[in-house]
Amino acid sequence: MEDKLRDLKEKMNSTLLKDLDFNEKRQRNVLRKIKGEEPPLLKFSLSRTWRFTLSTVLMTSLLFGLSMFVSDQLDHYDNSNTRRAEYIDQKENTNKIDDIDENKKKEWRDFSSVGNLEKPDFATNVREWVPQTLERLEQPVPSKYPGAGLDEGYDIYLKSQMLRDMLGPYIRVEGEDLEKDFQNLQTLISLIGHHQYVRTARIDSYGNAKEKIEYMKEWEPTSEETLKAFEYMKQLLHDIDVAINKDGKGERYGISHQLDGKKVKELEWFLYR
Repeated sequence: MEDKLRDLKEKMNSTLLKDLDFNEKRQRNVLRKIKGEEPPLLKFSLSRTWRFTLSTVLMTSLLFGLSMFVSDQLDHYDNSNTRRAEYIDQKENTNKIDDIDENKKKEWRDFSSVGNLEKPDFATNVREWVPQTLERLEQPVPSKYPGAGLDEGYDIYLKSQMLRDMLGPYIRVEGEDLEKDFQNLQTLISLIGHHQYVRTARIDSYGNAKEKIEYMKEWEPTSEETLKAFEYMKQLLHDIDVAINKDGKGERYGISHQLDGKKVKELEWFLYR
């Protein structure tokens, strides 16, 4: 056996195996083959494949989640813009409706008429009647009325009665805001008449002394409310004149509904408190 192994290397060099290099790596492979172990390369490959697969799954999940988030945000943005656009449209439509409703409040018609009067001594249309009446309120009471010029409160009462006789039977308007102004005008007339009753009530509690000038010296003094009501009457007629004859342009007292006066509540508190 020893003779056979002697000069083994020289004999192998003379064969096809002379160029083989049985290095350390091949020695380990032979040893692992003998022991039945798996090559570490396979384990490494399996481990590397698993990590690659896991990374791919994680990256895919991340990209999917990101795409879903972006899609959701875009939908939310679109919905927000849609809702905002709908809100703006709705608000604009509401404003248009409000403008239409506001314009309707300002519309009015004149239903004044001569009635059964043959020769009325006053204008029988609202546009002329308002400034004419305002001018007459500033003038003295005509002497044809007994007691005219003798008592300030009585003069105010007589003027208010002249308006009462014209409003309603001959001077009439239709229109939401302007009707409110004419209603307030009639309430001022009633208020002045009430205070004339109050100042004469101790003479006749039934109101029969309101125009009995023979008891004028026994009447109570003219009340501050009578004077204030008369001022409001002139101011309201002035504002109505600005509204219907001057297209709302000019100085105003701010107590007319037709002009959206800022002091309407002040007037109506005085009237209806």
